[in-house]
Amino acid sequence: MERVGNDIVDLKVAATESNWERKGFLNKIFTAREREYISNSNNKFNTVWRLWSMKESAYKLYIQQNGERFFNPKKLECTIFSKNEGQVIVGESWFSTSTKSNNNLIFSTALIDKSTTVISCDFKINNCAQSEQTHSAILHYIAFLTKFKLSKLTIKKSANNVPCLYFQNEQLPWSISLSHHGTFGAFSLIKN
Repeated sequence: MERVGNDIVDLKVAATESNWERKGFLNKIFTAREREYISNSNNKFNTVWRLWSMKESAYKLYIQQNGERFFNPKKLECTIFSKNEGQVIVGESWFSTSTKSNNNLIFSTALIDKSTTVISCDFKINNCAQSEQTHSAILHYIAFLTKFKLSKLTIKKSANNVPCLYFQNEQLPWSISLSHHGTFGAFSLIKN
């Protein structure tokens, strides 16, 4: 089964809630290669959050594949190939990433096979009930796409806390990933 992971960063919120320039932060989160990307960048702030978004999207995919949770951001090593394309290595696993960015957000999607067709969407939400708004957005989209009755679609978490899609209490063969941060929500999905 193909799987997908994603992550979104609201850049305005990141600018006010995180001091990435504080002593030790970059060394704690990023590998030497990643710190080099940051130091050589014309926009260090955006590069920090792009790398973070790539790591988070790959981490979500890794958990789906392996079930093993950990907190060690340096265990995930990013390579940036272009403005939008990259790769994250976690142990023996390699994930392709695609990143979209603008003045407001950075949104990354991770896949095992970059030729896989993935549907991704980012959207505005308010700061209250972010998770509910993100769940509602993907369920409405899937109801529209499949013509399933919206009230029969649900999202339940697996034992590894991975969101899974259900129709009438039967798990559908779709991989989904959900993210929200600040005033943005996002989802990615693959129908298997």
